[in-house]
Amino acid sequence: MSGVGKGIATASIGRIIQAKGYHVNPIKVDPYLNVDAGTMNPTEHGETFVLNSGLETDQDMGNYERFMGIDLSADDYMTSGMVYKHVIDRERALAYGGKCVEAIPHVTGEIIRRIQKAAENNGSEVTIVEIGGTIGDYQNILFMEAARMLKIKNPQNVIFIMVSYLPIPGTLGEMKTRPTQNAVRQYMPIHPGCAAWPCRWRCSPRLQTRGSAVHQQVATLGAKTLASDPSLRSGQERRATLSTRHWLLSPPFHSPTLVSYSQTEHEEAVERIHASYREAGDRQGDGE
Repeated sequence: MSGVGKGIATASIGRIIQAKGYHVNPIKVDPYLNVDAGTMNPTEHGETFVLNSGLETDQDMGNYERFMGIDLSADDYMTSGMVYKHVIDRERALAYGGKCVEAIPHVTGEIIRRIQKAAENNGSEVTIVEIGGTIGDYQNILFMEAARMLKIKNPQNVIFIMVSYLPIPGTLGEMKTRPTQNAVRQYMPIHPGCAAWPCRWRCSPRLQTRGSAVHQQVATLGAKTLASDPSLRSGQERRATLSTRHWLLSPPFHSPTLVSYSQTEHEEAVERIHASYREAGDRQGDGE
């Protein structure tokens, strides 16, 4: 679901793999029909992050750049609008040779082409694709199908990670894994091998055991941890093995330091970001 922590989890995993010595490029997928984020409602979608190329993108792209210390290009961002527009423009130019243009294989093929192009242009060894939205949404279903096709073509090189929130019903005061279990079953063709669970409290061994019934590996990340010090905390307590062991990646070299900033600096930066959103929400409310 929106705001569960997919962007921060993606940036943190990318930073961990970077620390193992690999060249990583992240890609953000926004399933909206907007051609870029510049025309999306900022109070619903969040402020835009402008790349060096001038493209207005999702703010997760800023997380990627800051956490991983890289500059991203327009190839590293896509929306449904971008993909559909390219397919329709090609159809109008008779690029499909008179074929009946369909969602599968033409739209899914364009998604795969963009992912492969971004990896090639960046010369990356590992590409991390964050697909926005929620399992079961009609908006992102073609991106999920394209990911499934990539897995079929490259079974040893593709892994799926689900970021799923563990809710705490107010009357019970206990975390529940059932929504996550149902989400996995809802899209069994893409069975996630790993899961990252942003949760308010530390998971008990019993919940971890339940998680292992639907995922091969589970990492639990506290909500405050994700907000204040994601790269550092995600690397502790065997978190780094979530990515590297599953892929059987042997590190070319070892970097002992995942982050070079203090927790206080991180918390102050996060508070400034939160304050800007609170002010934006107040202004929106005044306007209504």
